[in-house]
Amino acid sequence: LHAIFAHGKEASRKQFIFREEQLWHDPPAYYEGRFLEFATSLPPRLKQEGGFDLIAVQLHQFEVAAQLAALLDRTLVLPRLRCGERTMAYPCYAWYHRAMAYFGLNFAKVPMPEVCPLYYWFSADRAERQGLRFREPNFLTNPRVPRHISASVATARVCHRQVAGSCGGAR
Repeated sequence: LHAIFAHGKEASRKQFIFREEQLWHDPPAYYEGRFLEFATSLPPRLKQEGGFDLIAVQLHQFEVAAQLAALLDRTLVLPRLRCGERTMAYPCYAWYHRAMAYFGLNFAKVPMPEVCPLYYWFSADRAERQGLRFREPNFLTNPRVPRHISASVATARVCHRQVAGSCGGAR
């Protein structure tokens, strides 16, 4: 596989997809280091409603976590963001979000996945160019990660600043 995907931007995207599925075998050094994972905190209203605000709040929390990881000199383990259960929960007009009818487009609403696929909101190439060190969301469940690394991961919970108790009472 390394020879097939060895060049260009498309190569790194495919490599990232294989890593996310735990099908890519990296050298042992990839699994070593200091890591930071984070959990998002969502206001109850957004959990029920979904929508673009749900994505925006999580992306803001991701930015905070990325800055914290840089300050702590840790590699950020990417989160799984919620898209929401609401149909067409955010303004995306891409062809693959529209239902196809027998004679063309069906403008009925299409349900979105509860968990956003990583490629909806994250660009690995752009993150690398900006110096963000990151790992795929399921990195810590990968059997190649040494136990001493899994046990030493720091976890940050980024709270929603406008909702009291959004982190279980923490502010």
